[in-house]
Amino acid sequence: MAPAPQAGSQTQAPWVRQLPRPALRAMPAPALTLPLRESFKVQSAGQAPRARLRYALDAVERSYAVQARLRARVLTGGAHAELAAVPAFTEPFAVRVSPATGHSAAPAALYWRGLPATLDEAASAAASAGPSAEPYLARWRALLQGRRAQLRLDDRGTLDAVALAEDPLRQTTRPELDELTQRLLGLTIPLPEEPVGVGARWTVVTVLRQGLGVVKQTARYHLVAARDGRLTVELTLRRVGEEQRVEVPGLPPGAALDLVALFREVTGAVELELTAPLPTAGQLTLEARAHQRLRLADGAVHETITEDLGALTLTSSHTPPRPGAPAAP
Repeated sequence: MAPAPQAGSQTQAPWVRQLPRPALRAMPAPALTLPLRESFKVQSAGQAPRARLRYALDAVERSYAVQARLRARVLTGGAHAELAAVPAFTEPFAVRVSPATGHSAAPAALYWRGLPATLDEAASAAASAGPSAEPYLARWRALLQGRRAQLRLDDRGTLDAVALAEDPLRQTTRPELDELTQRLLGLTIPLPEEPVGVGARWTVVTVLRQGLGVVKQTARYHLVAARDGRLTVELTLRRVGEEQRVEVPGLPPGAALDLVALFREVTGAVELELTAPLPTAGQLTLEARAHQRLRLADGAVHETITEDLGALTLTSSHTPPRPGAPAAP
């Protein structure tokens, strides 16, 4: 048997073969279907008596409106700016529940339509020197106003199969669909599987797209009152976006836009009826900040930080169907 090579020797034993080293190849990241629920955990089942809370939706159309009263500022180039009032604006929409068919626990079919946004003209005139509400309304008007969509909501409030009326099979990825989905995920209240009572607490974590980036929403719910199918729920919805490259149409050649960080938190209390798909009323506070970095082809870098603070008010209304009246088309 041939002797083994000495340390530092360049001689190889005759039975050792050099195998070719394969080149490392980067595999594409797997496609991620969003939104994606990561977890649903009940921290406390609350006090007795406890019950399994389930939605049993009335087949009616409800009108909803979210009014925003904000203070905002935009920081660019390191310059300081004070928070200033934005004219109050309202984004209204309607949701119709289709009459149930088949098994009562089957997800309900909902039909959503975006209504024209409105601006508080008096507040707009008073705040003429401050920030405009147009940047906020522009996204609603461009993506959701006048749009129709369909979706499903099961008896625990899990959102599914959101689709635009013009693309019911979801064959394309569209910013309108992402925008509607992220808004609905900020409004729907998912319910625990197990029986719970007053004082119950649960947390739902979801990954979704908001605006330009992908964020993680941690939603914490606290049941503070429950009687005759009417609930009062305190909530904290926190969204965090980490640094990521975002794709924006229309950037100059060679330019790139990064979302450096995003933080958005909504807190408050909502009133929930188990016969309605969304909370019927709510008083909430909003804190939001976003940091973007634009890199141009010549090496120039532009940093922008936006901040919004304020109040959101949710209201709703509906007309109960007349006995014997046909269902809405």
